[in-house]
Amino acid sequence: LGGLSGEAVQRLELRSLLQWLVESVDLSQQVVFECGPREADVAVGGRRVVLHRMATWRLGAAAGPALGGARGEKALKLSVPLELQAQVVGLLLNARRRGGPTEAEICQWAEAWELLGAEV
Repeated sequence: LGGLSGEAVQRLELRSLLQWLVESVDLSQQVVFECGPREADVAVGGRRVVLHRMATWRLGAAAGPALGGARGEKALKLSVPLELQAQVVGLLLNARRRGGPTEAEICQWAEAWELLGAEV
């Protein structure tokens, strides 16, 4: 990756993440939850983020036994704001049908989204 620009590296990382999510997210069981009062915000990745209603899905068997949440372990989940749920599900389902995200989808998501990891 030494010869690639920061933007190219970011796109490669996003491609890898999206492919992993396409293979791992269990869309058959969605949970909607409230994060707190309507105006509540939390620190995520050094930023203040307003979270209200979220949709979440477990990461399944493709995530590996330790990540899938064996008995007594915390399972990893993908959580998104409820208002973006349809967009995220659409991306994952379309990419699943094709075996992975297209270059156009990766570029679109790289420009429109900032992905932040957080432990909650």
